[in-house]
Amino acid sequence: MDRNVFEKRAKALEDAYCQTRDRQLIEQLAASEALAKKKGELADATGIRNNDALLEGLLDLRITPEAIDALRLAPLVEIAWSEGRMAHRQRAAVLSAARQAKLADNYDAMRLLESWLDAAPPAGLLACWKQYIRWQCEHKSLEQIQALKDDTMDLALFVAESTGGILSFSRIGRVERAKLDELGAMLNEMAAAFACRQTESGSKESDSKSAI
Repeated sequence: MDRNVFEKRAKALEDAYCQTRDRQLIEQLAASEALAKKKGELADATGIRNNDALLEGLLDLRITPEAIDALRLAPLVEIAWSEGRMAHRQRAAVLSAARQAKLADNYDAMRLLESWLDAAPPAGLLACWKQYIRWQCEHKSLEQIQALKDDTMDLALFVAESTGGILSFSRIGRVERAKLDELGAMLNEMAAAFACRQTESGSKESDSKSAI
């Protein structure tokens, strides 16, 4: 076969590869720009700044600013699904907890919460909740952080008790108890960390004033 034919085929393949690669780069750039725009809009609506991981987590879970309050109840959803199914009493307990948390009047938050009860919630839900709570704690006093911890544990306990345990001999099932203990330990660790941070910040301010 003529050498020119081989060269033409090689050139055609090279051009096709370059066109495909250019198209992929353009699509990646467009997706990156779209993501940046969505994060910016979400940051403006929620006040969440300098926290790309949290913003991307919210976008991945399709949590809108109007529905973000539902995220506060993510641990309750996790406990209700801890045995891999959603019984009527667990569903009722989570919805009752939502009313106690004053979410009942938030249509978007309630619809999102119900979607997590209708089908197993997405895998990244609890991780996103942890990031969201950490962000909230950065803007709260120690008293507010303690109140947040206590309220979350009270509602989680309420849902856990709805499971009833085996043959209802125990008010809380073994799996639910483990989830509850894990939640309590995580909230205690978070509260302690922010308490130390605020104490250190207060000490630095005191030292700075003394030096003046």
